[in-house]
Amino acid sequence: ESLERVRGFLGEVENTGTGVCIIDTAAGLFGVTADVLAAASGVLVPQQAEPLGARSVPKMLDALTRMRAANPSLVIVGVLLTMLQSNLPESRETVESLRAILPPEMVLQTIVPREDLFIQASARGLPAGVMEGGAQALGLFDNLRLELERKLPMARADSSS
Repeated sequence: ESLERVRGFLGEVENTGTGVCIIDTAAGLFGVTADVLAAASGVLVPQQAEPLGARSVPKMLDALTRMRAANPSLVIVGVLLTMLQSNLPESRETVESLRAILPPEMVLQTIVPREDLFIQASARGLPAGVMEGGAQALGLFDNLRLELERKLPMARADSSS
């Protein structure tokens, strides 16, 4: 039933002429997340820049490849590295490790750092960009948008009109 609701929602979005709809789901490949993946055309994989990430990404990508049985049109748009703590060697080494094991075109150049601002915004239920000091966050996510537009043909077509 939820898969049909997801497909209905995506159909309604498509009917509005929206070129790209980003749906943030819970981690894992079960429940409504699996339903979204079964109906979506692409998936962006956020991955924490932590040592466990280097070990779990190949398994996640294998699982997403298996999801193509339910949705042959599912494309992995890329891996977005998140929660980078640039002051920790282990976090920086994880980024280097993931960039070494994954195809270069798969790992996005934009990296989302672990910052107090994101935690504070989350606690308040607000976008980080509207918080005091949020201009840097807005710039970061604007860079992410531009990078995704270059990767997504539909977004490119929409942004040129």
